[in-house]
Amino acid sequence: MLNILKQKFNVDWVVNPFFAYCFAFVFAISLYIMGWSSIYPKLTTGILIFFILSFILFVISGLYIKKHTVFNFQDYSIKPVMFDISFGVLFCLGIIIFILEGYVPLFREDYNYKEFGLSVIDTLFYSLSIYLSIFYFSSYLGLKSKKLLIYLFVIIVFQILLFNRYTLLWIFISMVYLLIIFKKRIPTLCILTGIVLFFIGSYCFGLFGNLRSSFSRDYVLNDLYASSKFTDLNLSHNYYITYLYISSPMANLQKNLNSIDQIQKRDFNNFLFYSIFPVSITKRIEKPLNLSPPEYNLIIPSLTAGTYFMNGCFSLGWLGMVLLEIFFIIYILGVLSIIPHNSPFYLISFVLTTTTASLLIFDNFLIRMDVILILFIYPFIFHHLHLRISKD
Repeated sequence: MLNILKQKFNVDWVVNPFFAYCFAFVFAISLYIMGWSSIYPKLTTGILIFFILSFILFVISGLYIKKHTVFNFQDYSIKPVMFDISFGVLFCLGIIIFILEGYVPLFREDYNYKEFGLSVIDTLFYSLSIYLSIFYFSSYLGLKSKKLLIYLFVIIVFQILLFNRYTLLWIFISMVYLLIIFKKRIPTLCILTGIVLFFIGSYCFGLFGNLRSSFSRDYVLNDLYASSKFTDLNLSHNYYITYLYISSPMANLQKNLNSIDQIQKRDFNNFLFYSIFPVSITKRIEKPLNLSPPEYNLIIPSLTAGTYFMNGCFSLGWLGMVLLEIFFIIYILGVLSIIPHNSPFYLISFVLTTTTASLLIFDNFLIRMDVILILFIYPFIFHHLHLRISKD
C-alpha cells in the first residue's frame, strides 16, 4: 500500500493552455450531466460535437506548444529590490482602497459587492495581486526565500478581507500549476490529497459566495432550483453554489443555442466589439457607434455567465463560436511571444495563460482589461525591468 502511495506520475504535461481548455470544458460538461439543477436545458448533440471537434483542434495545438516550449529553471538572478518595490506598490493600493471606501467588506454585514470598488485602482490592484502572487510563488520555489511566502500570504489576506473569490481562484489555480511544473512527478498520495483539498475548497468557495451574497439555505435550494438528484444526497448547499458557478455558464450557452434560429440578424459589429475588443475600449465607444451590450437569454436572471462562447453564439451563431476558437489560438500564441523563453518571467506568463484557458468555462476573460494587463503588459514591464536592474 505504501509503495502505491509513493508511486509518482509525470503530470507536468497538463500545464498547457490548450490542454487546460479541454480539461476545463470536459469538467464543466461532466458536472452539467450530473443534473443537480432542475432548470438546466438538455445538452444537445450539436454542442457536444462542437466541443469534441474543438478538443481535437486544441490537443493538436497543445502538442505543438509542448514541443516548442522550454522553461528556464536556472535563472534566479532577480534582484530583491523587484520583490520589495512591487509588494510596496501593491500594499499601498490595497490600503488606499480601504481608506477611500471607508470599511473592510469582510467585517461589514450590509456589504454589497456591486457597490464596493474604485474602477481604475481596483483593476490595477486585483491584476497586480494575481501577477505578483505567481511571481513571488515561482520565485519562492526557486529561491526558497520565506520573505516571498510572507508577501504571498499578505496578498491572499487582502483578497479575503475584500471578499474577492475571483482573484483567489486565479491565484490558487496558478499555484497548483506552478507546483506541477516544478515537481513534474507527483506521488499518488499528493494526488489523493489534492482531490480531498478540492472538495474542501469547493465547500469553502460556496460558503464564501453565500456569505458574500447573504444567501440562505432555503433560497439556494429552492430559488436556485436544486433538483432532487442533489437534495437526495444531503450535501451542504455550499456545494450547490459551487456547482452552479461552474456549470451554469454552459446552461446559459445551451439556452442561447436553443433559440439560435430566432436570431433574425447576424451582427458582425456586435461580435467584434463584444467578443474581440477589450471591454474598457468597448464601453467608451459603444454609444457613438450606437451599439449596446447584448441581452442574452438566461436560465435565471441571477446567473449571468455564459462561457467564453456566449457572445459569439448570440451574435453570429455557430460561426461566431468557430471564430472565437481561432481567436483563442492567435491570442495564446501572441501572449507566449511577448518575452523570450529564457526569461524567468516566461514561466509566469505560461502558467497564467494556462489558468486563463481554464477559466474560459465562465466568461470571455481574454477581453478583460485586468487579464490583458496580466498576460500582455506586466510580463513585458517586469521582463525589461529585470534586464535593466540586472545591468546596474
